[in-house]
Amino acid sequence: MTESKSHTKENNHMQPQIIYNYPREEYFAPHTGDHKTLRVSKSMLTDFVPNPAAWLLKPVREYTKAMKFGNLVDCLALTPTEFENEYTILPSHYPCEPTKKDPRVEKPWNANSNYCKDFEAGVELDGKQAVKQSDYQQALQALTMLMAFKPYSELMEEASTQVTMFGEIVEEGTTTLAKAMIDIVPNKGKWKSCLVDMKTTAEMSEHHFSKTVAKFGYHRQAALYLDLWNALSGENRDTFYIVWVHSKAPYEVAMRPISASAIAEGRRWYRSALRLWNECVSTGVFPSPWDNIETPIDLPAFVELTSLDDEEEEEN
Repeated sequence: MTESKSHTKENNHMQPQIIYNYPREEYFAPHTGDHKTLRVSKSMLTDFVPNPAAWLLKPVREYTKAMKFGNLVDCLALTPTEFENEYTILPSHYPCEPTKKDPRVEKPWNANSNYCKDFEAGVELDGKQAVKQSDYQQALQALTMLMAFKPYSELMEEASTQVTMFGEIVEEGTTTLAKAMIDIVPNKGKWKSCLVDMKTTAEMSEHHFSKTVAKFGYHRQAALYLDLWNALSGENRDTFYIVWVHSKAPYEVAMRPISASAIAEGRRWYRSALRLWNECVSTGVFPSPWDNIETPIDLPAFVELTSLDDEEEEEN
């Protein structure tokens, strides 16, 4: 394991290693080389597999409000010293000129006002994210609940956070460059056999946890992260936990492991995805599901078919 002190944005050229304190902006920097040197990640494979041709267009991934809140909680919980470098808390009010009808010299923050627009544009130019006071306060409440959750506080004792891995995966004799960033790596006690990820969720229920893992492929993430970690560290961690933080008051916290069978399915998926990726890279052909023009369009199963005679009888 290596603690890196100097970095390069061309992280595709990094040697296989585990790195602590690797800058997020460099980890997420756009790839500038050819596809053979691209380090694949779980999120990249998720975007690539359904439509390799569309992936080539590289549309900008839009961050939803839920994703932004999750990232905010992650930063406060896992890398609090980086908060000021990544975020600017918006003022509650902005200055304005008083008038006869409205003598106020300041008004509640309004993203539609020119002053607020210019302020937020300046925050973006500084490479930071603007966060509203209300969102910041909600994230702090979530952080309080998280820190009070005993299993979380236990696994965080001497744990490392936001740990970066640059590794290689060999599949059918082909080596693929890969990368991942783990939220939490416990370093002691009963948690030392696991890796941990943290997610915010709109609903706290066992059924929703299961649906969310399947929908967003967290079992695939678990398999890839465990395989990379074990290959790089020489350890044999076999469990992947998710810490769930409710995104609504009272911001309850739960913690669940992903089942071994789900991780095995995730491993099958990501290795199949790597085979598709390597085939596309080696041939230069990135297929689209719309390449086949011979697939006929049929009526859906729920449509009841009727004959013309039946229709005529109904009309009479």
